[in-house]
Amino acid sequence: MRIIVDARKAADYGIGTYIRRLGEACARLSPTDDFVFLGKVGRASRNSAPGDVSQISGEVMPLRGSNVTWEPNTSSNYGLGELISVSWQVRELEGDVFHAPHYVYPFMLPCPGVVTIHDCIHLRFPKQLPNPAASLYARIMIRRAVAKADRVLTVSEATRADLVELVGADPSRIEVIPHGCDPYFLETVDDLALREVAEKHGLERPFLLSVTNIKPHKNLKRLLGAFGQLRADYDDLELVIAGGTLDQHPELEAVCRSCGILDRVRSVGFLPKQELRALYHLARIFVFPSLYEGFGLPPLEAMACGTPVVASRSSAIPEVVGRSGLLVNPYRVDAIAEAIRSLLENSSLRDALGAQGRIRAREFDWDDSARRVLDVYREVAAA
Repeated sequence: MRIIVDARKAADYGIGTYIRRLGEACARLSPTDDFVFLGKVGRASRNSAPGDVSQISGEVMPLRGSNVTWEPNTSSNYGLGELISVSWQVRELEGDVFHAPHYVYPFMLPCPGVVTIHDCIHLRFPKQLPNPAASLYARIMIRRAVAKADRVLTVSEATRADLVELVGADPSRIEVIPHGCDPYFLETVDDLALREVAEKHGLERPFLLSVTNIKPHKNLKRLLGAFGQLRADYDDLELVIAGGTLDQHPELEAVCRSCGILDRVRSVGFLPKQELRALYHLARIFVFPSLYEGFGLPPLEAMACGTPVVASRSSAIPEVVGRSGLLVNPYRVDAIAEAIRSLLENSSLRDALGAQGRIRAREFDWDDSARRVLDVYREVAAA
C-alpha cells in the first residue's frame, strides 16, 4: 500500500510534531508499505528529509527509511493552489490512501482519504484570524474536509464534540487517536546540562514556566494577573514564558507594569528542544491556563519531565492532564493564583504530582497511535 501524506506543515510545532512523530512510527511499524511525504525538500536526494525541518526545536528529522520518500511541494498554504497541486501529485504518484494532517482536504482525490482535524479554534475564535477571508476559508475547508474524507481523525474527545456541535459531523465517522509523548522528554537530564541552560538564560531564582505562543486564547493576561497576586508573598519568584515574546505586545507589558511584575517576567522566545526540556526540569511549576486546546502538548511534555502542572479545566486539557495535575477555572485569576500557591507551599504535593505526571505521560505512546492510524489506512483502502 502506498500512503501519501501532506507534510508541508512539518516545520510547525503542533501539526509538525504530529506529522514527524506519527509518520516515523507508521513507517517503522509497517515496513511493507510505502510512505510518501509531500513537502519542501531541502536536499538533493528525495530520500532525504527536508533540510529546513531538521532544525526544528534542535531535533533531527526522523522521517527517513527505505520505505520513506519525500516529494517536493512548495505550494503556499490556504489557497486554491494547494488544493489542486496536492491532488495532482496524489494522482501522479498513484497513492492508495491520502492523509491530510490538518483541515485542508484537496479537490478530486483519486483514492480514499483521511483527514486529521486537531482543533476547531478557527471556529471558536474566528477573530484571531488575520481577516474575514481567512475565517471564511477555514469554515469552508473544515466543513468540506469533514464531509469529503472517508475517515475523520481527531486527537481528543473535545475536538470530536466540537465537530459534532459546530459543523454537524457524524460522530460515527470520527475516530479519536491522541498524540503520543515524545520519549525525549522522558529521558533523564544530567545536572551539568541543567546548569548550562540556567546560566545561559540567567535563571538564578525559582521560577514558574509557561510554554505558549502569544495569542488571546492562551490567556496570558490572566496568568500575569495571577502572578501579580503572588508577587508580594514570593519576592524571589519569576515567571518564564517560552515561545512567543512579550516585547511586541504592549497590552501584556501594560499588565506587567500595573501588577508590578515587569522585572519578574521574562520571555525567552522559541528554544531548541534540549533547552526546552531543561527548562521543564528547572521550573518549580508549569502553568498552562489556556482557554482552548485541541490537545495540549506542553503540559504533556512538562509531566514527562516530572514537573507539577497547573492547567485549565477547559477543552481537551483535562484529557491530557487527568488527575496528575491541578485543573482550574481559567477565567478566574484568583483560582489560577491559589492553585500555584498551593503547590509553592506544599513540596510533598509538588513531588507527588511530578511523579504522577511522569506515569501519566507514559500512557501517551506514538507507537500505539500509529498502530491505530495504520488500521484506519487499511480500512479505508479496503472499503
